[in-house]
Amino acid sequence: MPKFNATFILIFTFFSILCCKENKRDLGKVKFNDSEEFKVQDSILVWSKKLLALNSNSEGFGEQATQLNRNIKNAFSKLKDASQLDQLAKYFHKNSEKHGFVLAQTTDGRLHLFTWGTRLGGSTKMYENCVLVKNQGEVQVNEIENKSVLYNKIYTFANSTNQSIYLFSGSGKSSGFEFFHHLQAFSIAEGKLVAKSIFPDGKNDWNNPFSIENVYSNTKLGFIISENGTEISKSSPLPNGTMWHQYIFDGKEYIPKKYSSKNQFNETSFNIENEYQFIKGSEIPSNVESNLDRKEYSFEDDYTVVETAFQEGKKLKMPVLNSPDGKKEIQVSKQVRLIGKSENFIFLDAGGVPEDWLLHIYDINQQKIILSKYVAKAILQDELLIFSELSNTINSGCENESFGHFKINVLHYRQDFPTLQPTGQSYCSYIQ
Repeated sequence: MPKFNATFILIFTFFSILCCKENKRDLGKVKFNDSEEFKVQDSILVWSKKLLALNSNSEGFGEQATQLNRNIKNAFSKLKDASQLDQLAKYFHKNSEKHGFVLAQTTDGRLHLFTWGTRLGGSTKMYENCVLVKNQGEVQVNEIENKSVLYNKIYTFANSTNQSIYLFSGSGKSSGFEFFHHLQAFSIAEGKLVAKSIFPDGKNDWNNPFSIENVYSNTKLGFIISENGTEISKSSPLPNGTMWHQYIFDGKEYIPKKYSSKNQFNETSFNIENEYQFIKGSEIPSNVESNLDRKEYSFEDDYTVVETAFQEGKKLKMPVLNSPDGKKEIQVSKQVRLIGKSENFIFLDAGGVPEDWLLHIYDINQQKIILSKYVAKAILQDELLIFSELSNTINSGCENESFGHFKINVLHYRQDFPTLQPTGQSYCSYIQ
């Protein structure tokens, strides 16, 4: 066994004690900048690092994680000074990921929303949050009851009485395949959050679920928020594609954004006026040829649409082909019927009952169906699809019991995010 002299032992002991002190000191302080240190003994940053470092396979993980989350919340409750909150927010602005936090704050710095993963809940992730509000130089701590939302953005706007409304935006995972985008609305009274019922149906929160199938389609889903929160578009899945509904804040609540039309539409507005039974406003073919197995529609722009009896599998396939004469040929199965064309889009009737049949919109450039929507009647006008659909409204005002109430909407199908807007117009008509 090697021998050590007394001098070496003293030096080794000195450095061991020094290292222990440094480690202890590091747990008690976090350096925010070159001149200031903020003491955080048993604090947010210490406990959050320990929570991230926990081994989920270790014995007693659940109890340890629960206690650490409780410690973090208790540490937040001790933040009473606005300057301490500013220092913490400044630090988290650059270092939040190191501690597993997401920080959302208002542009005026009055409100800070801290959200972190609890590491509990399995595949359905659970979160905790603390909302810190500055109130006359002090800080008041609030909490949102929802434990499944990771909040990442706050929008601020005023209502009709000039009260500030804070729109919290976040997302979450409800199962292995299901996700959602979540919105909540608040005002502040004496440093406390007050829920605001400004969403449809008088709610103060708004949830929009979507599935993992849509996540991998490179399509933005959930809500699109614009105009600093006063305009919201909500995604709605269709048999093919996604449609968006627009809402605007009118000073009191979010209401559907209407399409301002100079035209007054009614049932007769959709009457077909051509021999091909194409929807009104469609391009008319320059030539039509048909036999038992094939029907070919030729258009002025050198596109032809060919209906054949050919069907491959269960999915409708409509490839754009170059025929020998140089024309671009779109081949469709006879399980659908061509009912319209407008430049690089064709429209197909996929069957149903007269008041509720499936309309396919096919983009020639993308070579795919971009939207499929159940409608009653439809026309093309000003690069828009105007259509009626049977309303589910009870006591719609139709005098005849055999009649249904049909609302008229406008679909901006050419947009990257195809948007539906109500016209506010409707009619009553017979239903089967």
